[in-house]
Amino acid sequence: MKKLLPLVILLLSVNAAFAMPVIQDFSIDPQNPWIGTSVDMELLCTDNANMSIEQVYAQIEGPEILLPILYFSGNINYQLSLSEAYLDRIGTYDVTVYCKNNVSNITSQASSFTVSSLSGYIGDIRPVPAYIGDTIEIDFVAEKDGARITHDVLFNVTLDGVLKNLKVVPAYDITRGWILKLDTPGTRDVYDVSVTMFYEGASVTDYGSADVRNSIEFEIASVSKTWIKSKDNITVSVLAMDKGNMISLDQNDIGIKIGGTSADVTGFSLQGNYYVISIMAPPLSPGSYQLEASMSHESKTYSANKQIEYAVVIDGELVDENNKAISTKIKFNQNDINKLTVSTDAYGKYGGLLPPGVYDIVIDFPKSQIELSSVTLSEFDDPINYFYGDETEIPGIRNAGLYGYEIGLDYSTLELEMDYDEGNVIDEDELKVFRCSDWSMGKQACSDEWEEIGYDIDMIRNNVRITASGLSAFVIGEVKSLKSVFSTDKKEYNLDETIKVSGITKDEDGDVVGNTTVFVAIKNTQESITVKSDDNGVFSVELDVPKNEAEYVVSVDARKEPYSAFNGETKISVVKSKSVFIDFPETVRIERGGSSSYNFTIVNDGQDDLTEMLLYLEGISQDYYTLQPDTISLKVGESRDITLDISIPVYMETGIRSVTLKSENNEITQELVFGLNVFETGEQETVPTTGLATGFTLPQISYYELAFVGIFAAVCFSLAILLKKRKKFSNRGEIRSFLIGVRKYMSTDGQPMHPNTGSYDKLIITEFPNVLKFSKNLTQKGD
Repeated sequence: MKKLLPLVILLLSVNAAFAMPVIQDFSIDPQNPWIGTSVDMELLCTDNANMSIEQVYAQIEGPEILLPILYFSGNINYQLSLSEAYLDRIGTYDVTVYCKNNVSNITSQASSFTVSSLSGYIGDIRPVPAYIGDTIEIDFVAEKDGARITHDVLFNVTLDGVLKNLKVVPAYDITRGWILKLDTPGTRDVYDVSVTMFYEGASVTDYGSADVRNSIEFEIASVSKTWIKSKDNITVSVLAMDKGNMISLDQNDIGIKIGGTSADVTGFSLQGNYYVISIMAPPLSPGSYQLEASMSHESKTYSANKQIEYAVVIDGELVDENNKAISTKIKFNQNDINKLTVSTDAYGKYGGLLPPGVYDIVIDFPKSQIELSSVTLSEFDDPINYFYGDETEIPGIRNAGLYGYEIGLDYSTLELEMDYDEGNVIDEDELKVFRCSDWSMGKQACSDEWEEIGYDIDMIRNNVRITASGLSAFVIGEVKSLKSVFSTDKKEYNLDETIKVSGITKDEDGDVVGNTTVFVAIKNTQESITVKSDDNGVFSVELDVPKNEAEYVVSVDARKEPYSAFNGETKISVVKSKSVFIDFPETVRIERGGSSSYNFTIVNDGQDDLTEMLLYLEGISQDYYTLQPDTISLKVGESRDITLDISIPVYMETGIRSVTLKSENNEITQELVFGLNVFETGEQETVPTTGLATGFTLPQISYYELAFVGIFAAVCFSLAILLKKRKKFSNRGEIRSFLIGVRKYMSTDGQPMHPNTGSYDKLIITEFPNVLKFSKNLTQKGD
């Protein structure tokens, strides 16, 4: 087996050496292409030793051009499409195709194809002009590679895109080329002519025009102006020709009408080939009309028409409140083309003429511009009024620019651009634009409310732009804030009372704002009321106190367009009233050393129950009276009968003093002041000359204190006399004992010295029962 291997290798090598690709059926289509068309190539490539084909490609060389190597695609049957972009010149292209197998053996085959160009053009179209009924002749030159084509061609001729039949089969003229003949259309016009020639699968087209006219030509050559008004003088030039020859006419042969109304002819002359007729425009309303010129010639009437416009008279005046001209420019545009621009003169007047129609109007005022779209213009008699002011006071708005407009024109939409005075602005971010739908130009005031509208702002150019559906007045500015100073008549209320809230509305500058809507409410209750402040901004309302004890918030909301609203609050307390009524006489009359008993009634006339009410008197020692009971509790409306027992000591001075009957607990204190009239037996009763029981108060020094001090002073005075005379008497020991006793008693901690305790009475009566007698004896024993 090993001996056969070299032999196999040798045989395979010999087979590869003799393997060779084979090219068959190589074709080029088309063989004679036109410039601008592509070429398709096709061939079969196999190998005689069944080797695989690795590549099939072509090398193409044209007139002074070598194309890049182009590769075929396919398997056995191979194709290549040569793009028209390579075939951009006429001449012969040599093609060599190659077929290569996988052992790099190559077979080639050569061929060629020729590229040609087809051209054609209209040489002439005659006659010029052509009259209706004439035959139109079109000369057409056709060439292949620059050489005339004299046979095997076809033609299509169109006038304004309509295919026309040729009168005869085209003949070839060695000078003019192919001659195409056709009848003129029956209508005067300048026609677009198109001729297409077909030759050997290709075609070429060229274009021209044919001027076809009536044999009798009568036309309006020009009109001196096409925007006119009644009684304007107009010059009309007409042309009257018979196959190019001028027709002889006089004034009687020509008539002029506008809108069917004859115009007065004021002049007739011949200038060159044109008859010039002067007329006066008849009176007609603004609109579009036909100006018709008519001619009588050889018993026939010929007419020509031209559209003219009876224009709208643009007339008006723009002055300010001081009758000074407002510098204004008004532009009338159609399809973005300016048709007319008028400006005010030194007196504010402007004027012009404009055909009726639909226009976009731009009005440039000082500090503002209006763009009105789709304005139907049939008249324009002073329809514009304008006002500007940045110092006019606008309630609720800090004015940075006020504009008033009146425009009596119909339009679809409007764009409005307005400047503002930055010097009148505190914060540009807070600027707003408002519109008044009912603005009085005469009063320069808004009869309606200012309504806020949307806008775009340009803070660099200091202006705003808005789109609006209507004009009136606009103001640019900052909204002022409402303020209100208000209060309740008090801070604490009892049940069933009325809360009175009063206040005044102003703006942030402190100016009064009248006719403001004020809403006053007690929060978390049903109590509320809405009122209007008066012309001075003052308001006052009353609300019922809520039914439950609590802390409440009274809110005040003030609103008026266009001010920003005010909302303020204040707190109040609602509590049940706590009070008692004491039915007690104004004056009590008691004999000194005597006693008396009084019955009186205490009533809970408040709104809450009272507990642990302590009853006592002030202005009299508690040792001199008793109250039964001295502590009570009363429900709402409940009453209790109380007994007061009073005992007057013998040493109490006579006269009237003020005594207070008090009823108190930790919540309330109720007082009743009455007069205590102490009299001596047999004395005439002291009658108060003033309302002592109702308000007068005696000095706060107790009668008991006065009594003790008087006695002590008398004793000291007597001792002083004795010491001065230096007299001896037998009872000196009694004096010493008395004084030591007084000092000892007054220095004792256990004996309170408050006057209400009755301690001085006790000292005088109990400790020193013979003080008066002692004092008398003491003075009598001195020398």
